[in-house]
Amino acid sequence: MATPYRACAIANYFLERAGRERPITHMKVQKLVYFAHGWHLGITQKPLINEQVEAWYYGPVIPSLYQDLKSWGTDPITDLITTIEYRGSAASGRLELVTPKVPEEDKDTQKLLDAIWGVYGQWTAGQLSMKTHEADSPWSKVMADNSNELLFGTDIGIDLLKEHFSKLAAE
Repeated sequence: MATPYRACAIANYFLERAGRERPITHMKVQKLVYFAHGWHLGITQKPLINEQVEAWYYGPVIPSLYQDLKSWGTDPITDLITTIEYRGSAASGRLELVTPKVPEEDKDTQKLLDAIWGVYGQWTAGQLSMKTHEADSPWSKVMADNSNELLFGTDIGIDLLKEHFSKLAAE
């Protein structure tokens, strides 16, 4: 993988898997992308996504992914995330509807995402949320450090994620 992915590309990987096996909700997609990003950091020391993870009440959230999926509410998601992108040069470009994905040739990332799905895909959104709330998790540390402040949108630093998932990977 040359550069980190947009969170929606990783989410689409899980949405495709879920479509073949079991429906998943917005909260579950958020947590799957979070765990994939964390484990990637723990194993490779490099980020999987190029976006900030924030501490929200129900656990870690990627804000752009929240915006992409909030219209689903608590219903199972049945469509992949699409975006509108400008393609081409300034003089001859055009807007296109794009479905961000992990490229077929990125086998290492796909292998990691398949492993994440194999472990966490069977869990409910609530179980995944509770897992992110465990003592000494990055989310719980941010919550403890900001107990007297409004937490909506407090960053979970990449170093905190890397440290936590590196410890888990070493076990």
